[in-house]
Amino acid sequence: MRRLAAIGMLVLHLSLFTEMNELMRLPLLVEHFMEHQAMVPEMSFFQFLAMHYKTDVAHDSTDMELPFKSCDHSVASPTFTFPQQEFELITAFTSATLQFPSHYNSFIPSTGLNEIFQPPRIA
Repeated sequence: MRRLAAIGMLVLHLSLFTEMNELMRLPLLVEHFMEHQAMVPEMSFFQFLAMHYKTDVAHDSTDMELPFKSCDHSVASPTFTFPQQEFELITAFTSATLQFPSHYNSFIPSTGLNEIFQPPRIA
C-alpha cells in the first residue's frame, strides 16, 4: 500500500510541476542509456546521468534531445505579494540603576559556633 501511495504521489508531483513535453522525452533517455550501455557494459545509470547532465558537452547528436537538457519553455507560476507597509519603531528606554544591598558582612558566622557543631567521633 505504501509503494502504491508513493508512486501516486510521485506521478502527481511530476504531472503538476513538470512540463509534459519533458516527460514525453523520458523514453529517449532510457533508449540513449541502452545505447551507451551496449558500447560500455560496465557503465551504471548514475554514471550515464553524470556524463550527460553534469557537463554541457554534447557527446553525440542525440544528447540535446534528452529530457531536461534545454530550457525551451517557461513556467508561469502564480505568486502572491502583500503591499508594503511602513512602520516605525519607537523605543523608550529608561535608565535605572539597580543597587543590590550586600549582606555579606552581616552574614559571617561567628567562630564560636565552630566548637559546638562538629561531626560525631568514634569513641
